[in-house]
Amino acid sequence: MCLDNEIGSPKIIVFGENHHNTLGLIRSLGEIGLFSYLVLVNSNGLYPFVAKSRYIKKVWIVDNVHDGLGVILSAFNEEECKPLIFPTYDSEVKILGVNFEKMKDKFILPAIIDRKWTLEECLNKEFMRTLAQSIGLNTPQSWVVDCSEEVNLPQELIYPCIVKAIDSSSSPKNYTIHQSERSLLESINELSKYCDIVQIQEFIFKKTEVILLGWSDGKGTTVIPCLMDKIREYPRYFGTTGLGRVTKNIEEYIQVDKVYEYINRMGYSGLFSVEFLLSDREAYFLEINLRNDGNGYLPTYGGVNLPYQWYLAMTDNQLILSSLPKYINHDFIMMREFSDIMIPIKYGYSYFKWFKDYLHVDCFLYWNKKDKMPYFYYLFNKIFRCITRILK
Repeated sequence: MCLDNEIGSPKIIVFGENHHNTLGLIRSLGEIGLFSYLVLVNSNGLYPFVAKSRYIKKVWIVDNVHDGLGVILSAFNEEECKPLIFPTYDSEVKILGVNFEKMKDKFILPAIIDRKWTLEECLNKEFMRTLAQSIGLNTPQSWVVDCSEEVNLPQELIYPCIVKAIDSSSSPKNYTIHQSERSLLESINELSKYCDIVQIQEFIFKKTEVILLGWSDGKGTTVIPCLMDKIREYPRYFGTTGLGRVTKNIEEYIQVDKVYEYINRMGYSGLFSVEFLLSDREAYFLEINLRNDGNGYLPTYGGVNLPYQWYLAMTDNQLILSSLPKYINHDFIMMREFSDIMIPIKYGYSYFKWFKDYLHVDCFLYWNKKDKMPYFYYLFNKIFRCITRILK
C-alpha cells in the first residue's frame, strides 16, 4: 500500500458542502486518525462552520463545484500515492462522474467498477426506479415528463402525486403534494428552470421512512450495518430527519438481500444510502444516494466506521478490514438538533416534551464533545442571523 509519510496513509480529500453531512464524514475519518483535506463548497450562505473541525489538515473554500474540482486537480495532481476523494453532495458526485476518465489514474473516487453504466446515469431517478423494480423491489408508480417544451401530462396520472427533477443534483428539493393538474403544472414550470426532464410519482401515505447506510467495493462486498427509522422530520412529509431510531435489525423493516442485490448489480464502489418509504402494507424503494449520507456519522457512533472501511478496501488493507464489525453494536436514538427544534416552534409540539426527547438522545449530528467548535460556530451564526433579521 502506498503511504503518506506524515500519517501513514494516502491523502484524503473531502469534497462537499457546508453541511452536517460533510462534517459527519470528516469526524468519522478523524476519530480513527485520518485527517482530511477539505474542499468546501460554501453555497448556503452560512459561516463555513464545517471548516472549524479539529480533524482537518487544510481547507479550501470555493463558490461552486467547478472551482472545487479545479482546486483538487491543481493541488493534488502530482501525488505519488493516489488520494481518496469522498464527495458529500450529489453535485459533487456528478462532477466527479463527468470527469472520471481523466481522474481515475490519479485519484481513488466513487465509481461504477465495470463501467456498464456511468455514474451520471446512476444518479437518474428513473434509472434508480427501474433497476429497483427489475430485482423485485416495490416502487411508487412513476411517469417521466419532458418539460423543455409544452408539457403534456400523462392521461393515466394518479393524484395525489409529487414531482422531482430526474437528476437530484440539478434542482432544489422543495417537494409539494399535488391534488390537481393546476398545482402540478405550476411546480413543473418552476422545475423547468433547472432541468428538462422531471419524474412525477404517486404520493404514498407513509407509516414511516427508513434510510439504510453502507459501503461497497463494487466487486461483491457490501456492508450495511444499520438503518435509521425516522420518528419525525422537518418540514413534514418531505423534510430531513429531526429525531430517529438507529437499529441493526434491518430485516424488521426491509428485505435487505434485495438491497445487496441492487448495489452489486449496479457495480458501485463507494459510500451510499438507500431510502425506503413504509406504508401499512408495503415497503417502497425511493432512491439511492451515491455518497456519504447526512446520517453517515450514525454508524460510526454505533461502532461501524463506513468511510474508514471503504478507505481500507480501496487501499487493499484486507487484514484490518476483515477484523472490523459489520453491524452496529447497539440501537440508539439520534437527533439533528437544529432541524428538530423547529417541530415545537412551527407545529405546536410541547417544548416540555421536546426537551424530554432531547435528554434521551444518544447521538447528535451537530454537537460532538470530541469536536465542539463547528457546533458553536453554527449556533452563533444562527443567532447572529436571527438578530440581524429582527433589527431589519
